[in-house]
Amino acid sequence: MQDENEMKFKTPERHPYYGDDLRNIFIEIKDKYSPCGDLLFRLEHLTAVKRTGAQAYFSVLYIKNDTYEGNVPYDAFMSYLKRKFVEIAAMPPTDPGVPIILTFTVTKEMATSKIRLPPED
Repeated sequence: MQDENEMKFKTPERHPYYGDDLRNIFIEIKDKYSPCGDLLFRLEHLTAVKRTGAQAYFSVLYIKNDTYEGNVPYDAFMSYLKRKFVEIAAMPPTDPGVPIILTFTVTKEMATSKIRLPPED
């Protein structure tokens, strides 16, 4: 018999955005303007993104036990991730073994910017 104070939560459908299926989502950063170069990592390994630089324009990505300090603008990268998360959540369920690669490309304007641009809405 179920207690009246007990709540039952619906188990989410199998979807690449839920739980341990984040291991199938990869982020690729293409940055030909940085000595760090390009980067590919699992989304589940991204532990933090922090602002850096004189005007806090660029970001440092903390990936598992390492850091990446390329020319990745903080506001543009965070806006990109939020937009992609919404797209992934709206996707129909996919085969658990199929990887999803999100590619963020650093443009020359991003890499050489000296001022902090407002976030894109």
